[in-house]
Amino acid sequence: MTTGQKINEKELKRRKGAQSIYRTIDLLRTLAECNEAGINLSDLARKNSLPVATVHRIVSVLVSEELVSFDPLSKSYRIGFGLYRLGCNARQFSIRDTYRKCIEQIAQSTGETVYLVVRAGFDSLCIDLVEGEFPIRIMAYDIGDRRPLGVGAGSLALMAFLPLNETEAILKANRNRYTDYGGLSVERVRQMVDISRSLGHVFNEGNYLAGVTGVGVPVYGPEDTVIAAISVASISERMDPERASEIAAMIRHSVVL
Repeated sequence: MTTGQKINEKELKRRKGAQSIYRTIDLLRTLAECNEAGINLSDLARKNSLPVATVHRIVSVLVSEELVSFDPLSKSYRIGFGLYRLGCNARQFSIRDTYRKCIEQIAQSTGETVYLVVRAGFDSLCIDLVEGEFPIRIMAYDIGDRRPLGVGAGSLALMAFLPLNETEAILKANRNRYTDYGGLSVERVRQMVDISRSLGHVFNEGNYLAGVTGVGVPVYGPEDTVIAAISVASISERMDPERASEIAAMIRHSVVL
């Protein structure tokens, strides 16, 4: 018996003791590889050399826990929002640590409240904030708060600079949610997206909270993907377009340092 055979037998024995767990992990890996187009049950079973009934039993549990999603029209499976959320929860700590000093400096320089937000599915999630010294403090978000993407300066910055097809998918998904936030509409959010793309940053003047103006700037990661956004909120009297542009430039400069 060769060394390779001994290793394989040892690995098989180890896996047998937790067979269902390893099968679940293998299925999730296959789903991740096929996530863009989705994969049906029989193909998922074939790729993992498992009986269809076994795969159905496992993915049914994963669907119930939102780790896998099922499209009844195409009969296909994809990675679910629950798994995405777990990944975001792990990633957000790294992002928060990376940009904590940055938002502290911006808050000190502007005197305003500064927010760090990330994407969570079709929502934005506030993962950190620093309050400035100006006596009138704007608390549009608190840490852990979520908003539909497009509501608020930071949230809008997360979606406005994505590829257009992704932006449209978000608008479609959030269509019925916008009216709960100051009577926003898809048309108005789309208009703000176009303006933001033209400016290079978000200038959100009272579209969510009356009397409050925010400026938002996307934060880019590898391959120029938007991984977060930093926003500054102020009473509208203190945030005209000129100051918003200056703060946007300050954010961009701080992020690259």
